[in-house]
Amino acid sequence: MESYGVGNSPAREALNQLVGQGLVVRQDHTGFRVAPTSTKELLEIVTTRCWLEEIALRKSIRHGDENWEERIILAHYRLSRAPGPAGVLLLADRLEWEKRHREFHLTLISGCGSGILVDYCLELQQRSFRYRNLSSVRTYRNNLDVAEHREIHDAVLDRDADRAVELLAGHYRATVEIFASEETP
Repeated sequence: MESYGVGNSPAREALNQLVGQGLVVRQDHTGFRVAPTSTKELLEIVTTRCWLEEIALRKSIRHGDENWEERIILAHYRLSRAPGPAGVLLLADRLEWEKRHREFHLTLISGCGSGILVDYCLELQQRSFRYRNLSSVRTYRNNLDVAEHREIHDAVLDRDADRAVELLAGHYRATVEIFASEETP
């Protein structure tokens, strides 16, 4: 409350929202704490994300129009021009890359025709963001990541749904592999 200059009620409301997002745990009579992380939870997040985004991506590829394709090209261009997250010292650069990364992935599924499906995918994206950032503290696959985004971009624009889904799922599973290799027993 002191750090942010807010009262008890706004702080409690913010913490309750973070509980709902799985980032904070409420403890009886002691307050709140940061939620623990685990490879098991990340695997569940990524698996569910892959299921939902497969549906959204296939529908987007089937129904996406020229405007959707142009937005994918632009989102990929912006992401490829952002300072990469590996070795970036400035928080502003890291935040800009994350913003462009999020936009690229949301643009891929934005042609699916279901705002509710996109919202669920966004929630899972936000949950996996925590793990990706924990993983990237020590390891980041910047060069591989650039190539992976290009391959996903190309498969989507070629309207190759099977290849696009395979690449996207592999891209997401890489976070699980990095996190699991860094997690201490």
